[in-house]
Amino acid sequence: MAGFLLGFTSLCETYALKASEESCGTEKLTTTLNKYLGKIVEDILKHGGDVLKFAGDALLALWVSEGNCKDTTLLINKAIICSIAIQEECDNYLTDVGVMLGVKIALSVGKMIVTHVGVDESKHFDLSGRAVDDVNKAEKWAEPGAIILSHMAYLNCDQTLFLFEIMADGWHYRVAGAKVEEKSTASTVHPTGVT
Repeated sequence: MAGFLLGFTSLCETYALKASEESCGTEKLTTTLNKYLGKIVEDILKHGGDVLKFAGDALLALWVSEGNCKDTTLLINKAIICSIAIQEECDNYLTDVGVMLGVKIALSVGKMIVTHVGVDESKHFDLSGRAVDDVNKAEKWAEPGAIILSHMAYLNCDQTLFLFEIMADGWHYRVAGAKVEEKSTASTVHPTGVT
């Protein structure tokens, strides 16, 4: 999962402009970002993922598969459900200084190489592989509030659980909502709030 924060630069600039005020500045910016990012991280951890890296206004998270198909399907389903929860909580998030924050999410499936550079006191992760390439390509299709799946993520998820819209390239898929079965046999759709 790659999550791209929207409104981050505007938020920083707004706090910088209001830095002379008692209630604004770096400390208030830190508090706002910690609260916002904390919600995202909490959702990722709650759904079995791990946050690997924060890079500027982006974050990378990972769900590790043992390599079998059932496990991969279960994990990509968890990542999609997590993404929907993140969008419900964090899209169109109004801060105390009037700046709207949002997030766009891209999901991929595949092998990835995680290279550790440095020592325990100062460690950096370098990520490479098809999953990284695919998530970067999927992100190009993501608009604010969107959840975009790579082709392999779409093929590996349980397509009966979610609603999808195919993107213009015919290769990427936007999650349009989750199908939830009611007590009766009818199913209802809970949209993600994405337009």
